[in-house]
Amino acid sequence: MPHDRADVQIQREGDGITVRLLDGLYLLLIATLPIVRPFGVSVAGLVVPVSDLIFVVAALAWIADLVSRRRAVRPSRVYPLLALYFAALCCSAWFSESPGRSALKLVGETYLIGLAVLTINVVRSWTMLRRVLQAWMVATAVTVLSGVLAVLLFYAGQERLSTVFGLTFLGSLPPGNYPRVQSLFLNVNMLCNYLIVSLMLALVMRALGWLTRSRSRWLLAGTWITGLFTASAGIGGLLLGAGSWRWLRGSSSRPGIPDRLVFGGSLAAAAAFLAATTVVPFPGVRDTGFAVPAANVTLQAGPRVPVWQTAYRTFAEHPLVGQGLGTDVAVVEWVAPAGYTLQLRDAHNVWLSLAGQGGLLATTAFALLVAWLCRSVWPLRRGPDRSALVGTGLGLALIGALLYHGLSGAFEDARHLWVLMGLIACVAEGLDGAGAEEPTPTPAPATGFRPPGR
Repeated sequence: MPHDRADVQIQREGDGITVRLLDGLYLLLIATLPIVRPFGVSVAGLVVPVSDLIFVVAALAWIADLVSRRRAVRPSRVYPLLALYFAALCCSAWFSESPGRSALKLVGETYLIGLAVLTINVVRSWTMLRRVLQAWMVATAVTVLSGVLAVLLFYAGQERLSTVFGLTFLGSLPPGNYPRVQSLFLNVNMLCNYLIVSLMLALVMRALGWLTRSRSRWLLAGTWITGLFTASAGIGGLLLGAGSWRWLRGSSSRPGIPDRLVFGGSLAAAAAFLAATTVVPFPGVRDTGFAVPAANVTLQAGPRVPVWQTAYRTFAEHPLVGQGLGTDVAVVEWVAPAGYTLQLRDAHNVWLSLAGQGGLLATTAFALLVAWLCRSVWPLRRGPDRSALVGTGLGLALIGALLYHGLSGAFEDARHLWVLMGLIACVAEGLDGAGAEEPTPTPAPATGFRPPGR
C-alpha cells in the first residue's frame, strides 16, 4: 500500500540539499557494502567496513531531515516485527552469560535493523530504486573484478599477488591446485551469499531495461566465475535462483519443457550442494568414513555436523533467551584434509545461531519477520508488470540467500540481507511514480541461467 500523500508532499517540498545529501550517502553506502577489506577500520579487534561509517553519517542526515520536517517517517507494517525482534535481542543481552560481548553485539544488531529502516524511508520511488540497484551493480562489478583477477593471477603463478585480490585458504576442502576466493569480503561464504542477491538484482535490471544486455553479459559472467571459485555451498543458491527465474520469467505464459528441465536441474543441484556440506573428501582410504576406492578418497563427516550438534546443545541448555547475544554457541576444533586445525565458533546455520544466542524468543521473532517478507512477495508472479518482476527477483534473492544458504551458514547479520529486507518492504508497500517514467517491460526470455548471458 503506498504511503500517505502528506508524507510525499513533505518530501517534495523539502527536496533540497540535505535531502539530496541523504540520497547520495545512501547510494554510497550501497556501493561500498561488499568492500570489507582492505579498507576496513579495526575497532576493538573487529573490522568495521567503510559502509558502517557511511551509515552513521546517513542516519544522522536522516534524523536531521526528520527534525527539520524535510522528510516524514514512512509508515510500514514491518516496523512492529522489527521492534519485536529487537526486544527479543535485548532480552538475550540482558540475561547473557557474557554481558559485555552481548552489549557490543546489540549495538551491531541495532545498526542492522537501522539499515532496513533507513532503506524503507529513503527508497520511496521507482527512480530511487533504480539508482539503488545501479549502485548495487557497481559494487558487484568491483567485487567480481577482484575475484576474477584473483583466479587469473593464481593460474598465472602469482599466488602472493593473488591474495591481494581475495585468494584465501581452502578451509575444509581437500588440498589441490585450485584457488578459492573471498574477493573483498572476509570469508568465501559471505561473498557467495552477496553474489546470490546480486545475481537476482542483475536479472531484474536486465529485464527492466535498466542494465544493457552487453553489460549484463559481462556482469553475469563475472558473477558466475567468482561464485564458482568461492567453492561455497552457496553455489546451490545461485543455481536455485537462476533456475527459478528461468522458470518464472520465460518468454511464454506457461513454462515449456526446457524451462522445466532447467528448474528441476537447479533444484537437484541445490539439494546436492546442501548435502555436500555434511561430508568432506579426505585423500586416501582411511579406517573411518565411507571409502570410495575408485577415487582413492574417503568421505567423512564435515565440520558442520559437530558444529550443528554443539549449537543445538547450547540451545537446549538455554531454550528461552539463549546463551547470550554475541556469544560462541559452538566451539569445535576440526582437522581439515590439508592437515591444519580449524577452530569453529559459528553455528553455520541461521536458525541454530539465533536459537543458541537468543533462544526461542529471538528465533520466533526473526521467523515472523521473514514470514512477513515472504508473504509480501508470494506468490512469485509471472506477470509482465514492473512490480511483479521486481517482487519476483527480490523474493528469489531472499529464498536463495537466506532460506537456502542460511541452512549452511549463519547470515542473519549480513548487512546486504538487511538492505534486501528493506527493499522488499518498499516494493510490497508501494513506490511513487509507478508507470510515470518508463513503459512496462515486455516479457523476454529469462536466460540468466547461463553464466555468460543469453
